[in-house]
Amino acid sequence: MYHAFPNRLPGGFIGVDIFFVISGYLISSILYRHLFNQEAPGKVHIIDFYSRRVRRIFPALILVLVTTFVLGTVLLYPSEFKLVLKHIIGGSTYVSNFILYKEAGDYFDVASKFKPLLHLWSLGVEEQFYLVFPIFLWVICKLNLNFVLSLALFSIVSFFINYNAVKHGFVSKAFFMPWSRFWELSLGAVLAYVEFEYAKQLYQFKDSKFYKTVLAIIFRNPSDSDNQKLLKNILSFIGLVLIVVGLISIKSNGVYPGKKALIPVFGAIFIIAAGKDSFINRKLLSNKVMVFLGLISYPLYLWHWPLLSLLYICDGGIPEKHFKVIAILISLVLATITFLFIEPKLRYGKHGGLKAIALLVVMIVITVASAIKYQQYKSTEVLSTVEFHKKYYGGVGIPQLFVKGSSAGVPQLLVIGDSYARQYAPYFDKTIPYEGFYTDGNMCYQKLNPIACSWGNPNYQKMVFDIENTIQKSNSKKVMYAHNFSAYAGRYPQGMQNNFLTELIEQLIYFADKFKDKDFYILEQNYQVPNLMQCFYNKEFNYVPSKFLQSLRHEVNNCSDLDNFRIKKDQSEQFTLKVNELMAQVSKDRENLHFIKMRDITCNKNGCKLFDKNNHPIFSDIGHLSIWGRDIVAPILLNRIGINPNI
Repeated sequence: MYHAFPNRLPGGFIGVDIFFVISGYLISSILYRHLFNQEAPGKVHIIDFYSRRVRRIFPALILVLVTTFVLGTVLLYPSEFKLVLKHIIGGSTYVSNFILYKEAGDYFDVASKFKPLLHLWSLGVEEQFYLVFPIFLWVICKLNLNFVLSLALFSIVSFFINYNAVKHGFVSKAFFMPWSRFWELSLGAVLAYVEFEYAKQLYQFKDSKFYKTVLAIIFRNPSDSDNQKLLKNILSFIGLVLIVVGLISIKSNGVYPGKKALIPVFGAIFIIAAGKDSFINRKLLSNKVMVFLGLISYPLYLWHWPLLSLLYICDGGIPEKHFKVIAILISLVLATITFLFIEPKLRYGKHGGLKAIALLVVMIVITVASAIKYQQYKSTEVLSTVEFHKKYYGGVGIPQLFVKGSSAGVPQLLVIGDSYARQYAPYFDKTIPYEGFYTDGNMCYQKLNPIACSWGNPNYQKMVFDIENTIQKSNSKKVMYAHNFSAYAGRYPQGMQNNFLTELIEQLIYFADKFKDKDFYILEQNYQVPNLMQCFYNKEFNYVPSKFLQSLRHEVNNCSDLDNFRIKKDQSEQFTLKVNELMAQVSKDRENLHFIKMRDITCNKNGCKLFDKNNHPIFSDIGHLSIWGRDIVAPILLNRIGINPNI
């Protein structure tokens, strides 16, 4: 639910914490039965334990990894497939969490949607725990140490590693590293041991005077059955409340897990401790639908995210809701098939050891094959969708946000706009002290037509208000304004484009008149090159953009004359020229409004340049500048604004 519709269930990611507790409880229960077996006490049966783990985990995982590999070769360009290959290697060797941390990836980052095997980080943490935990139990047993105290200390140390990492800003480390997560699994193990050794003592509390008084208030003639049920129901109710509170209140705001993870962890502990006889566990969690989902939960966990992620990659943004629903339904079907027909044959039955060895060999083959394929891309720079945009023009379609440049000093420039402004951010950030206010790729203006502005961010009134406040609070006396103006006009109903132009001009005049102490620099709408992407492919550039840009690829009659590209005078270009003409005209009527002609920078009388002197493309797509184009245009822009960059 969270992966498909995060806004509907903001804290849905705490399901992983709940899973860790359940896993620690169940698996340690198996270990305790071996460890405290009366016939052969003190033995962990390591080989048998790992053989069972392989037969439990590998069948479904192998199927998903192979399917992802095949789908990657069919659906993805090398830029995306290289990333998938790296994560297949991480998933097959249970080090996905280390790979993701090394990528400096935030689980909640936009880029995470473009990683089909992102979810395997938690499986990695779980298996890393079970590499050390059986040995840890064996040592405790051999040294005759107190189990509860030893497990509690183990959990406390791990928790404080997590807490300290989050406190000092190392959130990704706390999220992905195993030693920051072990406490969640080991607390489940503590509960399992307490139940295993002290089941009878647990409910002695029911004989206390306080408890009997409470019981007498609730029941007229409390029986021993009522006595037991009340305590269990209290535990399960508290647990359910904690989990619901976590699902609603915990946000992906960069401070998780930390101490907030205590909420879902203890929620899970209380519900498990309540046992099967509590009302919530008996009526809700023992419902046939819930039990079925529990049975298929592991293959469902494996299947759902690759399908959703591939949707994000192929769509290049946020897929339509019905596509995400279809992906979830398909994952349910695949999970059911995996559970009924794949897992039983390999998990159960005779020759368990041979099956485990065979599965291990298959996993090694997958790892080696993926590594060989990955090596083929070593000599070629291939980037993921987000990496490509981040590297070559600073990103497109980013959320509305306000940023400050890293350069020290009083801001010399306030940059306002969408991706056509954001593309200069990496250059500005390293050369001048500046501020930036960027939108999510859509913008409406002063009078805000509600029909025309229904696409994208719904809170346009607040957006305009925020821009106005940003200008007012900024210490910069210079404001650069850049948008894909003609694209926004195209979203207005037919015949209402002139309304858009009116609103655009009125907003520019409004800002210029209100903030007379500031100079506004409006960037001309640049020309678009719809054939450029196809020409990139024909030229066999090493950096291939992501597949979602395929919509920009058109039939190309001639790519040989790109050095003197001639702008087509089509309807779109005519409208763009009209927008530019109006903005140039209004800038003449206000002393603090300045119009910067972008085409003068990249065009001359012979045509427009699309490649620099080293044959690098100036554009990275239909209209955004590449890293090379940005480094050509940005210093000229600053010069025309009257700012000397610190190069």
